[in-house]
This record gives sequence, C-alpha cells and structure tokens, in this order.
Amino acid sequence: MHKSSGLGSGTGDSSINGYQPKDTLDIDNPPKIREFDTGATRDIEEGKNDYEGFLSPAVLQAYGDYMTKHRVQADGELRPSDNWQQGIPKDVYIKSALRHIMDLWLEHRGYPSRDGIEAALGGLLFNIMGYWFESLKEWKETENTNILINMYRKE
Repeated sequence: MHKSSGLGSGTGDSSINGYQPKDTLDIDNPPKIREFDTGATRDIEEGKNDYEGFLSPAVLQAYGDYMTKHRVQADGELRPSDNWQQGIPKDVYIKSALRHIMDLWLEHRGYPSRDGIEAALGGLLFNIMGYWFESLKEWKETENTNILINMYRKE
C-alpha cells in the first residue's frame, strides 16, 4: 500500500475525526466517487439505505392519515403523535396486530371487517412498528449491558 506523506501526527495516522485529507489516501485503492455534469461530487450510493426506493410516499401518507385519525382518545383529548414511543408492552402490540390481521384477512377473502381494509392495514403497520421499536430498545439495552460486562470482565 502506498501512502503519500501528509500532515499526520507522526504516528502514521493523519485522519481527523475519521476524515482523511486527500494527500493521505491509499492510492492503490482510490475511493469511488460520483461526479455530476455540474462538477459536484459525492461518494457512491452503494451500501447505503435507499429510503426513496424502500418506501412509498402514498403508503406513508395513508398511514399518516390513519394515525392522525386515531390520535383522538376515547375521552376526546388529542394525544401527542409520538405518544406510543413512551413505551407500550410488546404483548399489547401483538394482540392488537393479530386483531388487525384478522380484519385484513376477512377483507382479503371478501368479508366485511370491523373498520375496513385501510383501518386493518394502518393498525397492522402501527403495531408492527411499535413492536419493532420496543424490540430495538431491548436490543440496544442488551448491547449496552454486554459492553459494560466486557469492560469490567477480569482477564
């Protein structure tokens, strides 16, 4: 590997917060760069999440409409849009998700459901997102616990 001399600290590492000045890059394996007709440059998209391709704005808009409608509580008060992120037990999510699956299945088979197919889909998406959110929090807690355990483990 060839590296040109740069403004390093003498340790061979001339990166600053992960940024490597151009004159210290590995010349045998140059980074892949996109250059546009305007002259602007960006790194390549390979390996990055493509939210524009993964998500549908029409579905997200319908989901937003569903969630806005369901912000009104039984007592008439309006709950904050992110209220669910305060924490709902996973068993509540799974029971509700299964009720919405039944509604979706009924609609799919041509039978009427409790509130129609859009409510079934919106409710199902909400419960899946909530269940996943709670799982991510658990996984993060487990990861942090493992980090702490490994920090204090006697060798």
